[in-house]
Amino acid sequence: EDNRVYRWFKKQASELLDVVRLRSNTPDEAGMEAIWEDQKGNINEIRTWLMETADTFIVVQGPRGSGKRELVVDQALKDRRNKLVIDCKPIQEARGDSGTINATAAEVGYRPVFSWMNSISGLIDLAAQGATGVKTGFSETLDSQLNKIFTNTQTALKQIALDGRKKDDRDANLSDDEYLEAHPERRPVVVIDNFLHKSQEGTVVYDKIAEW
Repeated sequence: EDNRVYRWFKKQASELLDVVRLRSNTPDEAGMEAIWEDQKGNINEIRTWLMETADTFIVVQGPRGSGKRELVVDQALKDRRNKLVIDCKPIQEARGDSGTINATAAEVGYRPVFSWMNSISGLIDLAAQGATGVKTGFSETLDSQLNKIFTNTQTALKQIALDGRKKDDRDANLSDDEYLEAHPERRPVVVIDNFLHKSQEGTVVYDKIAEW
């Protein structure tokens, strides 16, 4: 609980965010319908919150296996056309910077990232540094690569949200941000799964997600 990201997350959850807490349940498939009926209030509440401002941030808390992902993705967002689910587990469990970059890119569907090129550039850096004593900077740092991935993802999500907007629309005079505030149903929803998984082993990815 001493790491900075955890403290940030707890502060946001306690002061600024709407929180849904789930009980620990591991029902069989036959009982799922009854479970979702019981959770209908939470499901509708999440849907209502998503119709608020674009800055809405919702935290769903519960023990492992309590159905948090299913509640959000399969139920609350069932009819939502544009949603992106980012699972932090494979990212955090990836080996080395190249593995982390590759796993992050895979989660958001970001294709123009070739982690093997970063590895080769790193070797070039080391070779050049050995010869000159100065690091060349051929390779991008993990920080800069993650920035690029999340920035491009944000741009793509906004383009998707604005897709189909026409110049002769009734609210064509609105700026893009004003339009998305007026049409919350068009805003893509980003779901962060397994946030803080193995955070004790490194927080750079969580720092980037928190900033994003």
